[in-house]
Amino acid sequence: MKKTQFTILLILMFQIILNAQIISETQMQIIQNETGSIESYPIPGSHVLREKEEMVAEYYARHPELQINRLAKTAWNFTVGSTYTWWADYLADSDSGDQQYQVPSTCRAVGNHCYVFVEDAVWGTNRVDQSAVDAIVEAFDNTTPADAPYNDGIFNVDTRVFGDPPDVDNDPKIIILILDIKDGYDGSGGYVAGYFYSLNQQADSGEDGTRSNEAEIFYMDCNPADLITDRTDVLNTTAHEFQHMIHWNWDNNEITFVNEGCSEIAAYICGYGLRSNNLYAQNPNVNLLSWDTTPSTLDDYSRAAHWTLYIYEQFGIDILRDFVVNSYPSWVNFDATFSKYSNGTRDFRSVYKDFLIANYLNNTSIDPKYGYTYSPITSITPTFYHVGNLNASNTGSVANQGANYITFSGGSDLNINFSQVDGTLRFCAVKTGNPTEIDDITITNNSGSYTPSGYGDPFTTATLIIFNVHTDGNSESYTYTSTGTGEAVSMELAYEDGISDGSFGLATGDSIAVIFTGVQGAKLDSIKTFFAGTGRIIMSLTEHDGTNFLHGPALRTPSQLNISDNSDWYKIDLSTSNIDASNDFVVSYALGNDPSNPNILVRAMPDDGEFHSRTFTDQGGGAQWWIFHDGGTPQKYWNYLIRAYVSIGGGTVAIDPSGIVSIPKDFSLGTNYPNPFNPSTTFDFTTPNDGLVKFTVYDLLGQVIYSENRNLFAGKYSFTWDGKNQLDQQVVSGVYFLKMEAEGFTQTRKMLMMK
Repeated sequence: MKKTQFTILLILMFQIILNAQIISETQMQIIQNETGSIESYPIPGSHVLREKEEMVAEYYARHPELQINRLAKTAWNFTVGSTYTWWADYLADSDSGDQQYQVPSTCRAVGNHCYVFVEDAVWGTNRVDQSAVDAIVEAFDNTTPADAPYNDGIFNVDTRVFGDPPDVDNDPKIIILILDIKDGYDGSGGYVAGYFYSLNQQADSGEDGTRSNEAEIFYMDCNPADLITDRTDVLNTTAHEFQHMIHWNWDNNEITFVNEGCSEIAAYICGYGLRSNNLYAQNPNVNLLSWDTTPSTLDDYSRAAHWTLYIYEQFGIDILRDFVVNSYPSWVNFDATFSKYSNGTRDFRSVYKDFLIANYLNNTSIDPKYGYTYSPITSITPTFYHVGNLNASNTGSVANQGANYITFSGGSDLNINFSQVDGTLRFCAVKTGNPTEIDDITITNNSGSYTPSGYGDPFTTATLIIFNVHTDGNSESYTYTSTGTGEAVSMELAYEDGISDGSFGLATGDSIAVIFTGVQGAKLDSIKTFFAGTGRIIMSLTEHDGTNFLHGPALRTPSQLNISDNSDWYKIDLSTSNIDASNDFVVSYALGNDPSNPNILVRAMPDDGEFHSRTFTDQGGGAQWWIFHDGGTPQKYWNYLIRAYVSIGGGTVAIDPSGIVSIPKDFSLGTNYPNPFNPSTTFDFTTPNDGLVKFTVYDLLGQVIYSENRNLFAGKYSFTWDGKNQLDQQVVSGVYFLKMEAEGFTQTRKMLMMK
């Protein structure tokens, strides 16, 4: 981040800590408490209705006289104050057993493209009022968030990208019904923020459970959704569900994965954010085009959003309309579309392979097909992770259109032999270091071998990607044995990027903690913390027992630290303590009752579904452990600047490696992506030592346009320039240079701003 500005609120319960910026209470919003009770979060309603829609389709197939393309009726021509009773649907089992219910409502606004009705029972509550209704009309008709590609409303963006909606009621305006959706919401967890139901595109049967409104209608929730203070989640779902309506008009028998993927990207294109790929990254070994997998449908949404984002970035926005117009009953039907948009150079299988590589590598500077311009992208969780000791043997299984990732790190002379390989499995490898290379691996007669050339120098990591090209049937298996010369490897466990946004003004008696993911076979070398002030503070180190995380066994005796300098990271050397870091562990600091206790700096990081930092305070509503996010859009969560360093000398590690970074051997500054760029561009860089790294942007005349210093740990990072000078003014089109300097290292890269 180039510059970060916060509104500082004068809240009595917060105290000022030296010169550190204080994060306001409004930015400390609750995500989850210690017991795992998660705050409410929105989900689309389409998956809830899928079984009902299949039943409705069967019903209307038996009654072709009720199937309509357009009703012989006049337009609604509602005006503000018009009343109407609409049919709505139970999205959870009702006490009466009914599938539908009636909603008396009143038209509260008429826009260019919509009528907005509000359920009479919720009007005048603290969930919806006239200002909320007017804002919804504005969003649907005229304005989506500023970072959307089109400066227009949801209606025009979705129709421009995906096509025209249906019009069975002879009225071009869409009906938006705001109501308390009966979805079984019990006060926490997921709730349906809105839905589209294709039943309303059919003639009314008069039969219970299949009553149609005979209209283009959306349902928008107002409980627990609060349309007065924050309607972003509901508008996100509106863009999502409107795509479903359009998709139904063009292909009412589309496979669920394609339809949901288009709806996920619709919300993104409208500027309401993209669902995190975190759930898919944790389990890429699942059939790509399937739906309703375990453990939850949210996994499917995560995968569909991620796949469609990749297609959108690779082929451009026009391909999305092809996805709506064309049918894709199986993977082979993608071939013609991908060939059309790649001049015949790519088909489904090649795109899928590139997608799998991009999910691991995420570096467009190597090849645009191997990464994303979108950020953040959660790293793939390897199936097997070998660190230091390269001598291993494992058997894996790959689902149809799924993938396994096997990562080797450290050491040299790596060789891998494969046996018992089923015939539909394909293999490739990504070697990373300086530079990065992609290798194809040949398997013949169910066996083969692979020796990654250059492993150890210049390549420090090799990741095998094993994927199954079958679309149905059973999973396919393989066995491998690896050999090589091992070495001890140091690893950094970090859940923030090292840049401070300030600190919480926590009170005496509060505490903070960070949960670190264990690394099998590793020893804990040190802990580094960036304090917001000076003074005395108690540090504890315990195992995480999965629930009350501070109640696990102590890994060392709590100690009092005397912080006299808060200008840099404070290091606690644990290398002689022989502390096993195989299991998850917790670093915690108790502020106690001493007002001189220093606070700890925090950083707002993109919400990737992983929450490692906890805060014990009563500021969230009761004295207990809380997770906080910043309340922004897209949502970010707060991470304390606490890092752990471990060393490992060998063993097979099957872990979640998110946040784990191998310490690089050399300084480096990669080429920027995208290039040319507008408005921002990103450079990947590495530093093998802790210390100051300086970045300077020059123009063609050698004049300094922008400069920034970062005090960083050794590791891999990225630097993004937003195309603005020191006065926060946008620069003109032209050639610019980025210079990186650190401990005698200097490297310069050229970039092109093009408007």
